[in-house]
Amino acid sequence: MLEKEPTDSGSDDDDEWFSPDAIRKRVDEFQRKFTRHEELLKNFTQAGFIFFCFRFHLNEILETMQHRQLEMLKL
Repeated sequence: MLEKEPTDSGSDDDDEWFSPDAIRKRVDEFQRKFTRHEELLKNFTQAGFIFFCFRFHLNEILETMQHRQLEMLKL
């Protein structure tokens, strides 16, 4: 007959780790962190896009001003 070998981990810890409440808690925590990271990434990309649009618009304004200054110099 084979003897059961002792393990280093306690069965109480394993039971607690795999209990339905503990699993649900880890899944909820993961979902909360995932959603938060998703929001941060979305906000970051939107901020980058808005900055790009602002910079593009600012360049158009500067070009228009330069064009007007050149026209004024010609007069």
